[in-house]
Amino acid sequence: MRFDRATVEAVAALSAASAMLAWLLARRAVLHLPADALCADAAARSPSVGRTLFGISLMVLGSFLLFLPGPGILLIFVGVVSCDLPGRARLLRWLLRRPKILREVNAFRTRHGKLPLREPTSAQPTIK
Repeated sequence: MRFDRATVEAVAALSAASAMLAWLLARRAVLHLPADALCADAAARSPSVGRTLFGISLMVLGSFLLFLPGPGILLIFVGVVSCDLPGRARLLRWLLRRPKILREVNAFRTRHGKLPLREPTSAQPTIK
């Protein structure tokens, strides 16, 4: 199967744009987490319709990008973190409890003048 030059350039541009979008959104999400995000109760946040619609649109875009060159899984994750869905806080705590991920996130937050995330207590539920 041969592709013409315009198709290849369009797919390359879409891939580059989606990678930049995913990087910017992931960076924003990490920097806007409160320092007690791993310890705070999920019910403390009020739901937002706009934020949920934005997250769902990122998840849809990410699912399309699973089949095209681009950061589909990263966009799906940023969409889930952006939404006010049940289980969001548990998923975020599960991911950020990984020592390597927490270390890198805290190093990134420190470089940008934010307090590092406090580690959760063992009394909080985890995903098994």
